[in-house]
Amino acid sequence: FEIGVELLARNKTKHARRMFEEAVELNPLHLGSYINLSVIHYYEKDYEKALSYAIEAFDFLPSAESLYDDLFAYVYCLLARAYAKNNQYDVAITYIEKAILGCKNNKAVYCYERAKIHAWAGNTRDFLGTLYSAIKENPQYLATALIDSNFQAYKNEVEQLATSAKKALERRINSSIYQMRAIRIPS
Repeated sequence: FEIGVELLARNKTKHARRMFEEAVELNPLHLGSYINLSVIHYYEKDYEKALSYAIEAFDFLPSAESLYDDLFAYVYCLLARAYAKNNQYDVAITYIEKAILGCKNNKAVYCYERAKIHAWAGNTRDFLGTLYSAIKENPQYLATALIDSNFQAYKNEVEQLATSAKKALERRINSSIYQMRAIRIPS
């Protein structure tokens, strides 16, 4: 498994896939191997296999979900991506919503993923609302959305949203600065 992780980090996906497959043969309950196989197949655009491995990973998650919130969220996200790439958008949205609700960290990442799924499905209103939520959670998505190829069909809408979000962020910053100026520290 560790060799597979190292190979994956070096972008040697073909060899990494073989290592993870061997790890699964040696230990059919090896959660990390299923997760990594799902990721590899997703990026190789073999979405059915990606979905199959994500489902396997989900089956092997520990039963105490609250102890592993971020791990559950990640696997839910893998499932959402794979279902979306198999044009099962409603199921994908269900899983990405579970990822958002279940994660303790990085909600913006999963909101951004939800925006991509809505964009792929052609749900303009939901896509823009979700993208705005991602930008509110993490302003770095303001710039990311402008160059993301997943949103090219919505270029004008994304530019308008970015302008609106930028103005809202500026207002928040200016308000914070104003409040900080009002603070008096006794001497």
